[in-house]
Order: sequence, then structure tokens, then C-alpha cells
Amino acid sequence: MIAADSEIGIGFRGLVKEYGRRRALAAVDLTLEGPQIVGIIGPDGAGKTTLLRAIVGLLEIRADAARVLGHDLTGDVRGLKQRLGYVPQAFSLHRNLSVLENLRFTARLHRLSEAELRRRATPLLERTGLAPFSDRAAGALSGGMRQKLAIVNALLPEPDLLVLDEPTAGVDIVARGEIWNILAGRRGNTLILVSTGYLDEMTACDRLVYLDDGRVVRWEIADPSQME
Repeated sequence: MIAADSEIGIGFRGLVKEYGRRRALAAVDLTLEGPQIVGIIGPDGAGKTTLLRAIVGLLEIRADAARVLGHDLTGDVRGLKQRLGYVPQAFSLHRNLSVLENLRFTARLHRLSEAELRRRATPLLERTGLAPFSDRAAGALSGGMRQKLAIVNALLPEPDLLVLDEPTAGVDIVARGEIWNILAGRRGNTLILVSTGYLDEMTACDRLVYLDDGRVVRWEIADPSQME
């Protein structure tokens, strides 16, 4: 279990989430600490999405201990949400707002000035190829471009924790590569959790967490060459 005051870390002991009589997470024990890319993998129905939603404070859970970035998930998580970025499976930004307007909306939520918004957004938009489309409505973007916008939006607050639920599902191979280049550029200072079913993406992670039937069955270093 990670220390309660860990700056960038996750620690669960006995994490449980139930929907009526169905147990989606069954006594999950998991410890992750420090900047890295962690792949969350497992079969359909294993509990991956539920685990990620619990981590970002969107679910009521039971646990012997559950801390994310030093915040207790069973308590007030408003402070936690200021320090994380979340990209769900379904596109959740405002489709009728432009790319820049969506980013401006997020900037206001995090009390960023217009100058700070521009400083942070400009390189992200340029790196993702979205800069020429900053005035285009989000709903008019292609699927791959919408996913890149969702990631740019999640990175805008410069989070300590970035959680992505199958961000490349249904995205063409070029956009997939661009998305992973973005993530690789953040692995040095952000704890990144990403669920994926692609083998090449699994090997791009620093560590893998395997879920099955709502339990963590094992976790391991993804690439043996990364072992010390």
C-alpha cells in the first residue's frame, strides 16, 4: 500500500464496487506509484471501466483503504478531480463548441487565465495536428481527431494522473500512433492509466495490470528489458 501522502500514486486494499447483487470489483488490491504508463487489460466484463471510474472518483465504493494522489476515495474527492485528467470511452466534450471553445471551458473550470490557456493549448494542438481546426465544431471532427481533442483537453490542466478508457478503440492506425506519442511524451511526470486490447499498445506500457472477474490477478513490467 502506498503512503497516504504519496504525491503521485494509487493504493487500494479490498476495493469493492457492487451494482445491486452484481459485484463489478471484488476486493481489488493494487499499488502504483510514480510517473509511468500502466496498461489495464483483461477480457470484456473484467471490471476495467469500473476500476478506472472508481479511480477518478466517479463511483461510490467500499474499501479497507483506497487512496489516489493522497486523497481518500471514500471521502471528499473534489481536490482529487483538480489533479487528474479523464478520457472515457464515449466522447464527452461539447459537440456544438469548437475545439478552442471546449478547451477554454475546461480552462475556466481550472481557473486558468486566457494567456495560460494559450501557452498550454498551443503546443498540444500543434503536436496533435488539431491547430488548423481550432475553430471547427467538435462534432464535425473525425473520430480520431475527436479522441485527440479529448486527450488534449484532459492534459490541459497538466494533471498528475491521466486516466484513459480505451482511447484508441475504433481509431485509425495513424491516429493511434499520434495518441501514443502524446502519452509517451508525458510518461516522465504523469501517472498514466490506459485500458487497451491492442498487443502493441500493451508492450508500449511500463507496467501491465491484469483484471479478471473484478479482481487484479497479477501485474508485471510490460517489457522485460525495463527490469532493473
